[in-house]
Amino acid sequence: LIMTSTSISTNSKMVQPVESPAVPDHKKRRLTSISNHKESPILYLNVGGAKRNIRRSIWNALRDASCGGKTSPFGLGQGVVDAEDDSSGNEYLGNPLCDLVIKGAAHWSDVPTTIDDDGTIRIYLDRNPKVFDDLLEYIEYGKVFLKGLVSKDDGGDRMERLKMECDYFTVDTLLTDVDEVMFGEAVSFRSDGWFSTAGQCIRDEEGEVRFWNWKRIGGNESIAAKDNGLHPLTILGVKTTGTYLMFFSIHSVAVTALSPGEFYAQEKHDEFVQVSIFHQEMTASDDGHWSYPLVRCGAFDYRDMEARRIEPLLYTAAFAEPVSLQNGNELYCEHGQGIVQPVQQNHTVNETVSKHSEFREEPHCVNYFTLVRVFGDSISKWSVKREKNPKSEHSLIKWMPAQDDLPKTPQWTYLDENDETKIRFRKAGYYLLLGRVASKLKKEFYDDSYCGTVRLELRTNGGLPLQIDPEVISYPNDSSDPPSYNKKMAEYGPINDVIYAETDSYVSVRAIGGACFAQHGTVPSPCGVDKIPTQSLSAIRLEHNMRVDRYHVSLQDNCPYTISYDRALGGEESVPNQAPLFSVVDRNGASSIISKLKALEDCCCIVIGCFSCRMGNTVSLHKNYLAIVHSQICDGSGHGYGSHTLNAVVEMKANDVFAIKSGDSGAESGGHLAFLKLQ
Repeated sequence: LIMTSTSISTNSKMVQPVESPAVPDHKKRRLTSISNHKESPILYLNVGGAKRNIRRSIWNALRDASCGGKTSPFGLGQGVVDAEDDSSGNEYLGNPLCDLVIKGAAHWSDVPTTIDDDGTIRIYLDRNPKVFDDLLEYIEYGKVFLKGLVSKDDGGDRMERLKMECDYFTVDTLLTDVDEVMFGEAVSFRSDGWFSTAGQCIRDEEGEVRFWNWKRIGGNESIAAKDNGLHPLTILGVKTTGTYLMFFSIHSVAVTALSPGEFYAQEKHDEFVQVSIFHQEMTASDDGHWSYPLVRCGAFDYRDMEARRIEPLLYTAAFAEPVSLQNGNELYCEHGQGIVQPVQQNHTVNETVSKHSEFREEPHCVNYFTLVRVFGDSISKWSVKREKNPKSEHSLIKWMPAQDDLPKTPQWTYLDENDETKIRFRKAGYYLLLGRVASKLKKEFYDDSYCGTVRLELRTNGGLPLQIDPEVISYPNDSSDPPSYNKKMAEYGPINDVIYAETDSYVSVRAIGGACFAQHGTVPSPCGVDKIPTQSLSAIRLEHNMRVDRYHVSLQDNCPYTISYDRALGGEESVPNQAPLFSVVDRNGASSIISKLKALEDCCCIVIGCFSCRMGNTVSLHKNYLAIVHSQICDGSGHGYGSHTLNAVVEMKANDVFAIKSGDSGAESGGHLAFLKLQ
């Protein structure tokens, strides 16, 4: 908006600087006193016909906020002028009001003024006085003012006008502040804000691995600790109150399948793996519980009991979940109090795993626990809504807000008011998605061609695909050994990914061929410990300047055997702060082409990965040819499988080499691997 000498209808008298010979000297004298005299506490303005007496302290704060000269995408940036130097050699790229304060009357010889009845001369600004008042309120009170504005501004018009006003006055802090007030503070992670513990081998006198025990492997001990002062069963003790990403994996044994309408009526019957917090007193409470469970996860075994005893099905119970923790919390995990012990009744699950595991020499790769502190509060969590009809075979999951103790912020994700299967994004940007969902076979399917999958879909407002994760859960399509229908069959699969969401785009979970399962593991739940949902989806809005990288991993098990990586970040891949963290290097052999990711810089990263079950029974992430994370699916019971999930914090140096390795596979398959750089 340009300051103009056009007359306006007000109770003040407009002074034209050129036509009246007496006015210029008087105006120049008064302007000089306003602009240059430090002792002048008040600035006199006429803003769109309204008198405004501005405190110099607010004026100086506006000047300091506006001298950056940046414009936002909300306006045309008309307030930006060419950079000039003041008398002290400082460069200013500010708005006209800022230049008026800094440069004095000589710079504004053509600015119109008005004169009050008492002779007070006011500089005229052709601005909306109410919007200008909001600008000054924001300058003085910041986010405190914005919070009140948001609560009263249902339509958002007043906020939009303030955004344009700040754009004119080149106050670029509003964008971040409004973003935090309307959508919460975007999440970031720090390189010193994590702690990790993992399983370490315990050997007998002959050097054979007998068991494993939790030991610290890295991170900041002001976050958490594993020391002798804790309860013997404790994995770690929390030292800093806050919100965390919890990465957890434990090698376990598949559990007894639940019928669609069945729940664990008592905690002692629960077979799922769970992470819990000890009660402060470390004693049983009146209801028999001595811990508070945080997260539960599991895999089912549908074979008869004798087969399960002879050959237990091992898998990695792994998840990534945002949780709120307090100083003094002691965390521990268990395989489930009601689990049927394989082999012999007096054997523990840990002993069984240690005996049968192919990773017994590398327990740190399958048994680990990592906390990453979350800075920011833009976290939304959704639970799967329970279907009342246990025979339901719907193809889309319905969502409802989760009941949790995460920070409550204005909802930048929301449930479509006309469709409970769509979670929409109000704010464009990068998001970390974490969760678990379940599916089942349909009662009627064709054995000779069946291949059901569950997909995570990110689509535009108009329904066009932006990003598809095709195999959250998959069912075999081997016609020689097709799956058999069982009403108890319900398979859990992880959702671990980084997406770029456009404004008003949405995510949904769709079953292709199979059916979504919305019985146990959902909310509301009628009874028992199943009140802790095992099906959920968390969306975490990432800070705009966070470095993000993501790759599609493809496996082709023909000749030559090929594993390849293709960068697939989505959104603003070309902007400077999203330059690749890796280069792709190939190693060609006689019968294989194996690609690897080569680090381009020293940094610490969160690694998020999901890979199709068709890549094999096991999938591993290797760094410099040494395994750092293993994943194992519950293979062998003739049903569907969730995808492999890999979660870790990795410290890397430039030229470190990363690669995905898989077990035996006879099909084209793949997945994705994402990296979030810790600041």
